[in-house]
Amino acid sequence: MISHFIASVDQALLTFSKWRARNVDEERFDELSMKARHASRGEIYFAFLVAVDAKSQALLTHISIMIAFSIVLFESIKSNVILKYLVGIEALAYVLLACLCLRIIRVLSPRLAVRTPKDYQSALKAEVVFRRELYEVALNLVMIVTVLFAVTFALNVFL
Repeated sequence: MISHFIASVDQALLTFSKWRARNVDEERFDELSMKARHASRGEIYFAFLVAVDAKSQALLTHISIMIAFSIVLFESIKSNVILKYLVGIEALAYVLLACLCLRIIRVLSPRLAVRTPKDYQSALKAEVVFRRELYEVALNLVMIVTVLFAVTFALNVFL
């Protein structure tokens, strides 16, 4: 049941990332990358995958700190119930964003359809695009939630 739910969420995220990447000229990007690095496509895809993983891990660190800080702020707010609920909603948003970042840095699993190096290369390329798009969404959402949290924190200090 849980694995079916995770697979469903993963499929929905994959569809979303494909929709976001529909205007990306991947072939031109690959050609420029190969000329710049004189490397194989697989090496380039793997390097992009490592870079997105590193950035996602840094984002996850920020999210973890913000979850801890929001819990402390939630417990310290005594008088203003609206601010308390707002901080609780922001903490929940950070938890969901942490789950998204954990999906981004998940280990690349072998697929049954990957039988040749070319299949592996296309699967790796799809995974790179998928993770890059999810990272961009996560980064934008974290920025929005962090700004909202800063406003909420300022309201708590001055009210």
